[in-house]
Amino acid sequence: MKHQQSGESIALTIAKYAPPGIGLGYARDKAVFVPATSPGDQVQARVTQEKKRHMRAEVTAILEPSPQRVEPFCPHYLKCGGCDLMHITYPDQVSLKQRMAQETLAGQSMIREIPLVPSPEPVAYRHRAQLKVRHGQVGFFARGTNQVVPVANCPVLAPPLQQVVQDMAARPPRDGDYLLLASARQASAAVSFRDHRACEPVEGFPPMVQEDYGFGPMLLDSAGFAQANPFVTVLMASHVASACAGQHVFEGYCGSGTFSRAIASGAASLEAWEISAPAVKLARRNCRDLANTRFQAGDAEKSAIGSDRQIVVVDPPRTGLGRGMTSRILASHAKKLIYISCNPATMARDLRFLQENSAFTLTHLEGFDMYPHTTHLEMLAMLER
Repeated sequence: MKHQQSGESIALTIAKYAPPGIGLGYARDKAVFVPATSPGDQVQARVTQEKKRHMRAEVTAILEPSPQRVEPFCPHYLKCGGCDLMHITYPDQVSLKQRMAQETLAGQSMIREIPLVPSPEPVAYRHRAQLKVRHGQVGFFARGTNQVVPVANCPVLAPPLQQVVQDMAARPPRDGDYLLLASARQASAAVSFRDHRACEPVEGFPPMVQEDYGFGPMLLDSAGFAQANPFVTVLMASHVASACAGQHVFEGYCGSGTFSRAIASGAASLEAWEISAPAVKLARRNCRDLANTRFQAGDAEKSAIGSDRQIVVVDPPRTGLGRGMTSRILASHAKKLIYISCNPATMARDLRFLQENSAFTLTHLEGFDMYPHTTHLEMLAMLER
């Protein structure tokens, strides 16, 4: 059988969605994964990668759109890798993500309905972004490549970041990555430059912004981690704070204190761990008016969960919990675990392990659409024993 070579053009009809929301069709007895498509689309696509049993491709033309397809509101959509679902309506996106999350859990033998909270603002919601500048081109990487798609205006960015992009597109700065962070509270933007893992402030911009998710003002560093969607972050922080009220809490992977501030506002006490020393320094500053907090600079995987801790809160990276953190949770005296995740697949794996190896039972699970128009989904799980 002749194999399709990378770069060849194929015509196919999209049959269904595959997790986390990518169009799936078939050509030459192989599955073909095509982003930015929906079931019923007839497309011309270019093969970008071929394996023994499947191919990956990118759309070059929509030959006949499916009934549910809509015109993307961004002219860069088919080329830019920032968004994946702008070709369907926002309510359809929410329904799709809900189904994909349920399929992911079903793969770990967990069958249940997962309510999904939409973003209060699906457009101009994004307050954190990474702008690419290469050879004077200002924009974002094309889907699946490191080639820059020039973008003078990105409609999912918050207005302060849109202005930064427009200014840089008009007068391109030196090549590198620019870390942009806006404040919903003050309508201001911070920018840092990153090259070879080193970060430095950009002249004309502050390195930090002040934000407030409903539990008091805090500083966020453009060179560090911050949540991209403040409207959804407010909702999630409120859920976590309510669950931790009056309790002695351990928090792993606390970052610069986004959830720490919310937790400590009503908890009896909070002990939090974070591997990044600069983030811990900022977290201490953000919670310095709260006497019930203690921050530890260290790897959460090697942390010590005190015997007095009643609740454990974790917000791990996309890879999920390591065995070190998992074993510490299982050995702790905590009666409740709150697990925040940006990766439903690794969360599903961890939830299954925790339930099979302890008396933990999943009591609450819901999704939050932190990133409208993408396949990304934030999850919040609560387990009790």
